[in-house]
Amino acid sequence: MLTICPILLASSAQAQFTYVANNGTITITGYSGSGGNVTIPGTTNGLPVVAIGNFAFADCASLTSVTISESVTSVGTGAFESCTSLTNANIPDSVTNIAIWAFDGCSSLPCVIIPGSVANIGSQAFADCTGLTNIAVATQNPAYASAGGVLFDKATNTLIQCPAGLNGSYSVPGSVTNIGSEAFFGCSGLTDVTLGNGVTGIGGFAFLGCSRLTNVTIPGSVTNIGSVVFENCTGLTNIVVAAQNPAYASAGGVLFDKATNTLIECPAGFKGSYSVPGSVTNIGSYAFWACSSLTNVTLGNSLTSIGSDAFSFCNLTSVTIPNSVTSIGSLAFDNCYNLTSITVAAQNPAYASVGGVLFDKATNTLLECPGGFKGSYSVPGSVTNIGSYAFSGCSSLTNVALGNSLTSIGTFAFEGCYLTSVTIPSVTTIGDSAFWACSSLTNVTLGNGLTSIGNDAFAACNLTSVTIPSSVTNIGTFAFEGCFKLAKAFFQGTAPYNDGTAFLGDSGMVYYVPGTAGWGNTFGGCPTAPWFQHNPQILGNSDGLGVRSNQFGFTVSWATNTSVVVQACTDLANPVWTPVATGVLSNGVYTFSDPQWTNYPSRFYRVCFE
Repeated sequence: MLTICPILLASSAQAQFTYVANNGTITITGYSGSGGNVTIPGTTNGLPVVAIGNFAFADCASLTSVTISESVTSVGTGAFESCTSLTNANIPDSVTNIAIWAFDGCSSLPCVIIPGSVANIGSQAFADCTGLTNIAVATQNPAYASAGGVLFDKATNTLIQCPAGLNGSYSVPGSVTNIGSEAFFGCSGLTDVTLGNGVTGIGGFAFLGCSRLTNVTIPGSVTNIGSVVFENCTGLTNIVVAAQNPAYASAGGVLFDKATNTLIECPAGFKGSYSVPGSVTNIGSYAFWACSSLTNVTLGNSLTSIGSDAFSFCNLTSVTIPNSVTSIGSLAFDNCYNLTSITVAAQNPAYASVGGVLFDKATNTLLECPGGFKGSYSVPGSVTNIGSYAFSGCSSLTNVALGNSLTSIGTFAFEGCYLTSVTIPSVTTIGDSAFWACSSLTNVTLGNGLTSIGNDAFAACNLTSVTIPSSVTNIGTFAFEGCFKLAKAFFQGTAPYNDGTAFLGDSGMVYYVPGTAGWGNTFGGCPTAPWFQHNPQILGNSDGLGVRSNQFGFTVSWATNTSVVVQACTDLANPVWTPVATGVLSNGVYTFSDPQWTNYPSRFYRVCFE
């Protein structure tokens, strides 16, 4: 049995907790007290407190000290995340698990002691603790050790985490063979690091955010380097690789594989222009990521592939892709806000550019509009797909015209754009978050061929009304969530599938055509009401048009209490219309069926109103 209750306890500061009780134990899930010095109790209601739940104390800026009782065995994900005033955390010798981000962002925490009981410490458990200078480990701990305030595995073969408050220079101990992922995360005061000749591997993001690190030398022993090792090292201008290294090389301060066929990483502090060496055939994913002072790059004619996010967050103003490039990863030039044009050599067999926008020839897909593009853009008529993230971050794009050949709009395609209005004429699918956070978007027109609207597709837009075509069969989770000005949503057909969250948080009304199926008192989190048509409407196949119970029929929707006459003929070339049924629309609906329809080789119908 699971129970959720509040607890009010007396301690050095009055503390109020919420908790869940499960299988005879307690997990603390929240705190709403006044902060200061707080003690996590050992028992409540006769049950032992065994865990501090995920994000239980997150963002509690008033918390200055926490003492955890010896019944607790686990500190959950982000349990004390961003407790910026926390200066002391007493972790008892009962805790076995400290989860990911447990103390992330505790910027005032100077020291932490890992007891002998801890068998698992999640990644970034002490990330962004900018005041932390010492991670100490009890000598009896079988899994971890510390030296000089830095956290290692027991054998000191793997450097797990350097405290973010460490300043100046640091020499990695000679026993270390592996620098773990994010090991120096956020060590913004670290100016120099010396890697020993025993180091063979450097994990991904190992030096993330070491903004004062200016140069680094990779010894000959290193044979494995993870992705984006020096991300956001904004002061780094030079990566040097020992000449005898069998796997890697450097030239001009840039990191390559040994043969200099793959450009792996350009230091983030690199400034001005750069020419990719002629030997390079591949630019790796994230290779120039956040090189914010890189203004120009020249790509060689031997280049065949550009990895995903390769130039994201660069300050390039233009780029020319040579004929040799046959593979470009997603978001290759994402968030390049000064980039106004992507040019592709005319003979390139795989890609093309029109008006500075990048296209895939084989799939007729618009891949990427440069982030600095301004004003209006008309998608060429040959384009059938708008790729994922294609216009994401194009903050100066004010208008887009979509062609009639377009069939799909990818995920996050227009995320964060400042479009005010968009007409989607022939698309069948709109991907997840396609127009997410387009805060200026007040009007959207959806074409009759649309069948699916993805999760969060129009979330956080400023739409005031929307009309959903009868062709739509699926509306994703939170599709229009957070559209706080959305007063009316009009549905032209049967209720499409939705999990009940399509309009979550919106205060408007959902209107449906009388006679269409599947409607209840609410839809997608909003109340429903009939939508009485300004003009007569014969509903589609899913709402009565066709053979039902061996009789042909259809449903007419229009004004309540209007008289209707259905007439039939057998020859449209020389029509003689004969009344076959009369009736009155009740609640906006009249349903017709013809028991004689099988007596004729062909029969045509028309509806008249009195």
